[in-house]
Amino acid sequence: MGEHVGFFWLSPFIQKSAFISSCFYKAYWGKESLKIGQVCIDYILHDQNAYGKYLVDVLLGLTPANNRLALRFSKKNDMTIIGKIPGLKTYCRNNKTIDGVLSYKTRETSQKMFFNAFSLL
Repeated sequence: MGEHVGFFWLSPFIQKSAFISSCFYKAYWGKESLKIGQVCIDYILHDQNAYGKYLVDVLLGLTPANNRLALRFSKKNDMTIIGKIPGLKTYCRNNKTIDGVLSYKTRETSQKMFFNAFSLL
C-alpha cells in the first residue's frame, strides 16, 4: 500500500462548479505533488455520472496572495488567474486579512489523464 502524500477537497458546489483546495505534505513538494495535482484536477473535470453527464465543468481556486508556492502550483497546473481580490482571505497565524487570488480551470483546458497517480511515487 502506498503512502499518503496529502489531500484535497471540493467546496461549495455551485451548479457544476466547485472550489478546489489541496495540501501536500512537505516531503512530497515538487514534481511529485505537481503531477498528482494535475491528475486529480483532470480526473475531477472528466468524471461522469452513470448517465454520462459530467459532474464538474469548472474548478475554482482561491489562493492567499502571499503564498507564492501555492500560486506557482496553481499556474503549473494550468489554472487561469483571474485577478487579486483585496482582503478576501484571513491569514490564520495573525488573524489579519490578506488578498486572495482567484483562478479557474475548465475541462476544455485540461488533459484527460487516467492513470495511477500513485505509481509516480
